Amino acid sequence: MSKLKQLGITFNQGQFDCIKVVINVKNIGDNSHWIVGAEDAVLIDSEGFSYSGIILCEDCLPPRTVQDKTHILPQTQVNYIQVFPLLEAKYEIAKIKINICHQWTDYILNDTIKNPFEDIEETSSENQQVRHIEDRYSYGSENRSRWLLENFTERINKLKTSIYSRLNNVLTESEKIKLENRINNELYNIKLDLQSKPDTFFDEVREAIQLVENEYKSAIKAHAEIEKTRKTMTQKVEDLLELTPREFEEYVGELFSHLGYAVEVTQYSNDKGIDIVMYKDDIKYGVQCKRYKGTVGSPDIQTFIGALSHANADKGFFVTTGMFSFEAEKMAVQHPIQLVNRIDLAKLILEALNN
Repeated sequence: MSKLKQLGITFNQGQFDCIKVVINVKNIGDNSHWIVGAEDAVLIDSEGFSYSGIILCEDCLPPRTVQDKTHILPQTQVNYIQVFPLLEAKYEIAKIKINICHQWTDYILNDTIKNPFEDIEETSSENQQVRHIEDRYSYGSENRSRWLLENFTERINKLKTSIYSRLNNVLTESEKIKLENRINNELYNIKLDLQSKPDTFFDEVREAIQLVENEYKSAIKAHAEIEKTRKTMTQKVEDLLELTPREFEEYVGELFSHLGYAVEVTQYSNDKGIDIVMYKDDIKYGVQCKRYKGTVGSPDIQTFIGALSHANADKGFFVTTGMFSFEAEKMAVQHPIQLVNRIDLAKLILEALNN
C-alpha cells in the first residue's frame, strides 16, 4: 500500500489573495498509485471551521501537470500546491487534515504560525480573471457556508456526470469497473466530508447525495439484471444442444417468461408429456421441449396432442432445436399447436432480447 513518507507544509501568498499550501509527498509503495484529490486536504481554522481547496499546479520530479485525482506513481516525490480561501483577521490557521489511504491525519501547526494574511489590505485589480478568483476565495463568515455549499453542489454534479456515463455509454468491462470504483469512492468522500458539517445548512446536501446514491444503486442493479439476461438469452441455438434436456426446458421457460408468459416448469420425472405449463390472457398453454438435432415426426406430435388434452390445456407449443417433418406440420395445423423449429426459436430469442 502506498504510504505518505514525508509531508511538509508551507504557507505563503501566491499570485492571488488566497492561502497557498505546498504539500510534499513521496510514494514509497512498490506497486500502488497514490491518488491526490482536492478533497484530500482540508484547512481548519481556530474556530473549528473547515475549508475545502483546489489544486492549481504542482512541482515534482519528473515534472508533469497535476489535476484533480492525479496518480502519484510509486517511488515518486511530488510537491503539489493547494489553495484555500482567505481567513478573516480574527481567525487563525489551526491545522491541516490530510487524507492518506482513506485515513485522515491531523497536522497541527506551530503556535507561532498565525494567519499570514491578517494584515493584508484588500486591493483592487483590473484583471477580471484575477478578480473572479479573488471573489471565489476571499469571503467572510457570512457566506462561508454558502461557498462550501456551492463546492458540494459542484462535486455532486460531477458525480452525476460519471453516473450518466456508466449507465449510458458503451464501455468495456475494465472501463465499467474503473468508473464504478471512481463513483463509489466519490460517494464515500462526499458523505465523509459532510460528517464534519453538523450545521443544518447542509441537510439539503445530505438529502441530495443520499438520493443520488439510492438512484445509482437501483439503476446499476437493474443494469446488472439486464446484462445477465442478455448473456443468458444470446446463446446461439447450436449452443443449446450442449445443454441437458432439463436445462433446455428451463431455458425455454425463461425465454417465454421474458415474452410475457407466467411460466411453471413441471417436475422432470413425471411431466406426462408436458414440460412447461404457462398462462397468458387467461389461456392455458402446454409446452413440449425437444433438444434434438434431427427432424421431429408426426408420432411426437400425436403424443403431444394427447398430453395437451390430459392437462386440459387450451393451446400448445412444441419447441425443438431441430426441424419438423411435413407430416408433423400437417398434423399440427389441425390442432391448436404452434411448432417452433430452430429458425423460429432464434426469432423468439431476438424478440425476448428486444423486450
